[in-house]
Amino acid sequence: MQGETLGARIADAIQLVGSNKNRVATQMNVGWQTVQQWTLDKSAPTVDNLRLLSEVLGVTLDELVGVAVGQEPPFEAWRAFLSTVDGQSITPGERRALQAIYWPPGTEPTVASYMIVLGGIRAVIPRRDPV
Repeated sequence: MQGETLGARIADAIQLVGSNKNRVATQMNVGWQTVQQWTLDKSAPTVDNLRLLSEVLGVTLDELVGVAVGQEPPFEAWRAFLSTVDGQSITPGERRALQAIYWPPGTEPTVASYMIVLGGIRAVIPRRDPV
């Protein structure tokens, strides 16, 4: 997300995940006009809505507010991966894990790379809280 304002980063995140303002609004139980106002910097989401927005879009709060940057610029294969059946079914946690991968300089993942790593993420056993 390269936007300089919160609204621009929200709009970038919506586009990056291949969604739209209406779909995001429905997932957040707000009107599309509300999301529109956020993307235009005419209003800002509440802290609770900002937290929910980060979950819906699969980005961190730090990325939304411009403190941290994920894969910038996004790798070419990322958008193609998101359009696959596997890419469309990823959870916000899986999205964050995939975006946190460090790819060495001079290398770039492929769609197959993302699918292989996603398979590994899904193969782990969830941690249990100690008793």
